[in-house]
Amino acid sequence: MAYPSDVSLLSSAKFFGVIDQKNAYNVNWDVVWSFTYALTGTQHGFCTFLTTTPTMTGGVPGHYMGYLGNTPLSAGIVSIAFDSTGFYALSNTVAGGVPLSSTNPNSLIIRDYRNEVVFNSPLSSLDTSFVLASSSKAYQTLRFRYCNSGRLLYVDYRKPSEDYINLATVTLTLSTITDNMVVYPGVTFCSPISSVTINPSTFYIQLFHSQGNIIAPTYEIMDFTALSTANPTYTTITTLISS
Repeated sequence: MAYPSDVSLLSSAKFFGVIDQKNAYNVNWDVVWSFTYALTGTQHGFCTFLTTTPTMTGGVPGHYMGYLGNTPLSAGIVSIAFDSTGFYALSNTVAGGVPLSSTNPNSLIIRDYRNEVVFNSPLSSLDTSFVLASSSKAYQTLRFRYCNSGRLLYVDYRKPSEDYINLATVTLTLSTITDNMVVYPGVTFCSPISSVTINPSTFYIQLFHSQGNIIAPTYEIMDFTALSTANPTYTTITTLISS
């Protein structure tokens, strides 16, 4: 396929993506998903997301991260990228973003339902213990919690046999949520991001898990009884009580 003019990759570049189609989670409830991964190499990025479309076709690799420019994922409501170059935050041919001077190597980048950048920070400024990639295969788990009807996103991680640590808590907006609006979690991987010489990295992923509610919300309408406007009356007691 023909890529946009701002994508420069070697022919052996890696890019793939998957969507968990097993459950259609109603977005009026919290949606939580997680996966365990290991990453080795030099230049790479992966993007996890929620989309209202359960299928995907070939997306645009490189700094589009297989998410931006992918027609089915135009229905995405949030995307979270871990990017060794930070270029996922850049403006491109399909979405606005930041200038090159505002990108950060090894960064966490979040785009909202409008594909606008709402978070762009070096991982080292969030937690110095978190390492995006290693020289040898070293697994760690990422967890994403989309809460409060799309108003709050938690990004957590943990190393084997340890508790989760929060990397970022981000306030979001979602234009319209209907009673029957459902989403599906997914993930994409691209390597390299922007190079015709760097060899692709290797991405290992396992234990992809998601949790949410598949039913639409129900409501109960209760009758309203106005408070009385009558003034209270009082009785004054003047007799003293002695022991």
